[in-house]
Amino acid sequence: MSTAFLWQNALANAWVGDRGTAALPALSLANLSDPQPRVRTRWPGGAGVSVWFDMGASAEVACVALISTTLGSAGGTTLVRARLSDDPLFATAAWDTGVLDPATDAYANGNVVLVHPTSASGRFLLVEMEDAAAGLIDVGRIVAGPLWRLSYGPSYGMAEGRMMLSRRDRNPYTGVEFPVRAVSEPRQATFTAPYI
Repeated sequence: MSTAFLWQNALANAWVGDRGTAALPALSLANLSDPQPRVRTRWPGGAGVSVWFDMGASAEVACVALISTTLGSAGGTTLVRARLSDDPLFATAAWDTGVLDPATDAYANGNVVLVHPTSASGRFLLVEMEDAAAGLIDVGRIVAGPLWRLSYGPSYGMAEGRMMLSRRDRNPYTGVEFPVRAVSEPRQATFTAPYI
C-alpha cells in the first residue's frame, strides 16, 4: 500500500468562482475557504456544477480533495472531474482526471479524493461535479496541492500498541514471579523517520 500526504493547500489564497450553476446566496463560495468543513457551499443539484479557481501563479498539484460533501447521498450516479491548466478556457490541460464515478459511500464520509499519478503545474483549476439524483450538492472544502509520497515504506517505524505499566514481582523467599496488573495500560503510537 503506497502512502502520500497532501502537505500544502495551493487553493488557500486562490480566487474562486462559479461557471454555470451559481451557488445559493445563503451558502456562498466564501464558505469553501472556511477552515471548518461543516460550513458548506451549496448548489442546486441535478445540473452539473463547475467551480473555477485562479491561484494567481502556476502551482504544483497532484491531488484534489472535496471534503464533507453530500455527493452520492441520494443514491444516484455521481460524476466528478478535475482539470489543471495554464489556459483559463481549459482548451489544454496539464492534467485531467477524466470523468470519474467516485466512492461516496458511508465509508468515505462524504469525502472525494482525486489523485493523479504524477504532479503537474498550472494556474487554473476546474472542478466539475454532478449528482443526478440530488436536490442539492453541498461541499465543505475543496483543497488541492502537491503530495509527499513515501518512497521507502509506508510504515516508517510506525507502531501501535499498549504502554505496559504492569510489572512482575518476585517473591524474595521462594523466587516465584507473579504479575501485578496496572490500573490502566494506555494505548500508544510511536513513529520514527530515520530515512527522511
